[in-house]
Amino acid sequence: TAISACAHTANVREAVGFFEEMCQRGIAPNAATYSGVMQMYANGGDVADVLALIADMHERGVAANNDVYCAAMQACAKAGKMFEVLRLLDDMKARGIKPNTHAYNIALGMCASARRPAEVLRLFWEMLAKDVARDNVTYHTTMSACTAVYRVQDAMSVLEEMLGTRTHWDRDTHTMAWKVLTLADQSALYPTAHLYALKDRLTSFGRANNIKRE
Repeated sequence: TAISACAHTANVREAVGFFEEMCQRGIAPNAATYSGVMQMYANGGDVADVLALIADMHERGVAANNDVYCAAMQACAKAGKMFEVLRLLDDMKARGIKPNTHAYNIALGMCASARRPAEVLRLFWEMLAKDVARDNVTYHTTMSACTAVYRVQDAMSVLEEMLGTRTHWDRDTHTMAWKVLTLADQSALYPTAHLYALKDRLTSFGRANNIKRE
């Protein structure tokens, strides 16, 4: 589409022009059209315009989806608007749209950047409760947010959940997992045998993923 072509050239003004022309001609925009325009706004962090598009969607009765909301959340995150990101996530749930992994990861990253570990943990455990898939970004962001403020026990809980459910991860997540274990060792909060057992499991997972400890 014309809007998609504009996205490739990052021409926000032209994309918006096409969108407005569609509406003037009586061509009803669908969720994909809104998503395309929002992604353009997201690149520039134009929060007010993105939120106005979300409102326009609802007024027109266009069914939103994860793509639309993720684009809006990315725009808010780029502008450093944590509360707007969380409001959009809540709005999804209120409208019966189950946020996917990407939506939660955007919110997790925003809260971690704002040094809100309690909010990061709330979102992480909500993902588990709602059976939303967790990926490397999810675990790395959550453990990093905990270690940044020395919440060792929380970081350990996330690590143990990861070891119990995931079979592979990337190098950054593996390195963060070792950082959590190192802090746990230094904290003297855990029995040595328990930590050794976790280190053995982490080493085994590292070998399975061809990742060496750095």
